[in-house]
Amino acid sequence: MTCNNCLGEPCTCNENRTCTCPDIVWAWQIDISTETEWQVEIFAPENSTVSSNDESVNIVETSNSEGSTNYDLSVTCCDKKVWSCANDPLPNTLDNKLFVSAPLTKTVSNCDTDWRITIWINTSSIADERVKVENWCPSVYLVDAIEAGDGIRTYVQWCKLIIEAEPESFVKPMAKVYLSADAEILRTHALVDATEYSWYFVIPVSETIDNNWDSIDDWITFENKTISWVTTKWIKIGKDWFYRVSFKFNCDINYWVHALRWCVFSTMPWKYIVLDDKDQWESYWYAISQNTTVDAKTDIAYAKQLSFTSSDITYLEAGTVLYLWWRLDPYVIQWSGSWKDGRIVVRRAWLETWGWGSWTTTENSEAWCVLSVSRDTDANGWILYK
Repeated sequence: MTCNNCLGEPCTCNENRTCTCPDIVWAWQIDISTETEWQVEIFAPENSTVSSNDESVNIVETSNSEGSTNYDLSVTCCDKKVWSCANDPLPNTLDNKLFVSAPLTKTVSNCDTDWRITIWINTSSIADERVKVENWCPSVYLVDAIEAGDGIRTYVQWCKLIIEAEPESFVKPMAKVYLSADAEILRTHALVDATEYSWYFVIPVSETIDNNWDSIDDWITFENKTISWVTTKWIKIGKDWFYRVSFKFNCDINYWVHALRWCVFSTMPWKYIVLDDKDQWESYWYAISQNTTVDAKTDIAYAKQLSFTSSDITYLEAGTVLYLWWRLDPYVIQWSGSWKDGRIVVRRAWLETWGWGSWTTTENSEAWCVLSVSRDTDANGWILYK
């Protein structure tokens, strides 16, 4: 019995059986080769090798009944480390690899649930731009922490806090009254009895000056008065305090003036005369200057020039009025026995220089007849003004 070719080759079969050529089927990784005569070669892949060189992975090999093999790979311990860089020699947990400095802060929270590392700004470590007056006080900016008291002011200028004295609190209140022009007084001589009791004259002062600010103008003020048909200004005290009262004047007199006396009076009952000054009193029958003549009115070369100044610190009550009066005593007998008029010129303009054949005069910015009052220190010597 002859078999059909099997795989291209003739088959010899057992006579007692039916002979057929079997079909060989292969799949997956199985391979067939018939290159060798009378042979059918079946090739199977080599067994795979699974290994852990550093033994960090456990390998369990199981053979199945059909001839296959299972490999169970497991790691005995999980790796919780991170590397800062590719060559990090000391891997560690993320918490230990993150380093922060103030004002940054890191916090590990909820590690068992959401594994959170929080990096945040600790404001208490930041250089605060504000200040505290005490540790229990709220933080405020410096300009809000400083409260200026009386006489002090604060303000911000070019990011600097300026603390300085308030000028209005340190300027001494002051007021002056003085002449607006030269004042000429003529006193006609009479009997002695007639001149002893009529010797006060009002100076017609009308010019004023003061440095009283709005906040202190109630310390010293002016008051207009008309006395004996003469308009003048007095100085009025607004508050109880210690004041410096001063006066000065220059004048020209002729021969027939026997005495001069200047006084600053006040309306305080127990301090009627505040300042009192006078020229020397000559002998009873003689003038202050025997060298002057009647021409002193028109020619200053024939006049005697006198200057008076006086100043003192005194306590004055609120409402006190100060005024300047003066006395001219013309009780002088001329050699012939006749009486002459005494004349005095209180100067505002004064001789300045000789030029172009004549004397020139100039107006003094503050007349030579001046009454001034300024606030002074208190009894303890304090100069801060309240």
